[in-house]
Amino acid sequence: MYKSKRYPPDWPELARKCKFYEPLMQAFYEAYVPSFAISYDVLGDQEAMTLKYSWELAIYFSFYVFPFVNDLFTDQRFIPLFLSRFNQLGPINRNLQLFVSAYYQWKKVNRRPSDHPIFNDFTEVGALKSAQQTFFDIGVSVEEAVQILDHQLSNLQEMAKFIIAHVTMAVLSDERVLTNHSFIESVDLINYTFHPDQLRERYARHAASDRVYHWSFDSGVLNQFSTEARVKTVEKVAPQTVAGGEQWTTLLL
Repeated sequence: MYKSKRYPPDWPELARKCKFYEPLMQAFYEAYVPSFAISYDVLGDQEAMTLKYSWELAIYFSFYVFPFVNDLFTDQRFIPLFLSRFNQLGPINRNLQLFVSAYYQWKKVNRRPSDHPIFNDFTEVGALKSAQQTFFDIGVSVEEAVQILDHQLSNLQEMAKFIIAHVTMAVLSDERVLTNHSFIESVDLINYTFHPDQLRERYARHAASDRVYHWSFDSGVLNQFSTEARVKTVEKVAPQTVAGGEQWTTLLL
C-alpha cells in the first residue's frame, strides 16, 4: 500500500504528525483573529492601545517566543500539554478584545483627550515584564517548560483581571475599584461585558468590602492616562419652517 505512487513511504509518520500540528496551527490562527477583527479601533487611543498591546505581547512572549526559541514544538510530548494551557486563553482573549474596544468607544464620547504627550513603556505593566523574562529561559526540558507556562498562564489571568478592574475604575472614577478584593475575585474573565450601567451595578455589590487586593505588580502604572469627563451636551429642540410645514430639529449646545 505505502509503496504505491499515491502514498509516500513516510505516509504513516506524516499522518501521525498532522494529528499534532494541525490543531496547533488552528489554535495559532484563531488566536490572531480577534486582535484584528475586533479591537483594531483602539489604536486611536493611547491608553486603550496600551491595554491591548501589553496583553497581546505578554501572550506572545510566553506562549509563542518561549516555546519557539526552545524548539519545544518539535517535541510532540509538549504539544498537547501546551494546547491544554494555550486554549484556556482563547475565550479570555476574545472577551477582553471586545471589552477594551467597547471601552475605547465609550471613552471617545465621555472623556477629554490628554492635553499633553504621555510617554510610557508597555513593560511598565508588570505582568508583561514577567512574561518578558521567559526570553531568558533557554534550554529547558518539557517538564520545566510546562511549569513556566503554568506560571505565565496565572500571570495572564491576573493581567486580564487588572485590565477589567482598571477600566471599571476609569469609568466609575473611583480608585477603590482597583484594590477591592471582593470585586476583583468576582470577575468572570470569559463573560465580563462592557456597559457602564452594568459595571456600576457589578461593583456596587462589593463596594462595602474593605478587604484589599494585592497585585503582584504596580497597579497604578496607567493612572497617568486619566483625564477629565467631557462637558455634557444639552439638547434643545427648535422648530424650523420648511416647505410643506414645520419640522423640529434637535440642536446640540
